[in-house]
Amino acid sequence: MKITISATSQILGESVAVYSAQILNRAIAKHDSARLILSTGASQIETLTSLVTQSVDWRKVDTIAALTRAIRRAPIDLALMGIGENAHLTFNDPPADFATQEAYIVVSLDDACKRQQVREGWFAALEDVTSRAISMTVHQIMQSAAIVSAVPFKVKAQAVKSTLEGDVSTAVPATKLREHPDVTLFLDRDSASLVDERVLTLLS
Repeated sequence: MKITISATSQILGESVAVYSAQILNRAIAKHDSARLILSTGASQIETLTSLVTQSVDWRKVDTIAALTRAIRRAPIDLALMGIGENAHLTFNDPPADFATQEAYIVVSLDDACKRQQVREGWFAALEDVTSRAISMTVHQIMQSAAIVSAVPFKVKAQAVKSTLEGDVSTAVPATKLREHPDVTLFLDRDSASLVDERVLTLLS
C-alpha cells in the first residue's frame, strides 16, 4: 500500500484524478479500453468532479451498468473507492463478509453507516435510511488490477487509523486493502491526523 497526504481535500481530489487518469490511459493504450469501478459518497465528490476534467477518452471507459455477468466479462483496471466512517468498503459494514465469492450481495447497514448517510445529506432523518442495500463485495473489489482510495476529512481519521494499524479483520473491512498488491491511499492532513507517524513514514 502506498500513501499520499495532501494539504486539503480539494488538492487530494485533484491528485486522485490525475493519478486515476494515468491508470485509465495506460489501460486504453494497452487494450483500447478501460474498466472503472466508482464508489459514491460525499468524500468522493471532489475526486469525481476533477476526474471528469482529465484528458481521458471516456468513450473507451466502461463503468459497468449491469451486475455480475458484466463485471466479470473482463478484468477491472481501476477501482476508485472510499472508506466509510466505520471503515466500510462500499456498503460492506463491519463485520464484513470476506469469504463470499459473489460479486454483489445484499447487506444490512449498521447504525454508524446510517448516521453517516444522514450527515452527508443523502437522507433527511435516520428513520429514512434504508436498512439494506446492494453492495459490491470485498472479494470483487480485490479483483481489480489497481485500487485507489480517496479518504479526506477529519471525520474519517479514526477509520484511517484503524485501516492502517492492527490486524486485517472483518471488524475493520478496509484493512483488507492491505492484502492487495496495488493500492494507493490518498489522505488529507485531517484524515491522516491520528495515524502513527512511523506508519505514515513507512508507507509514504
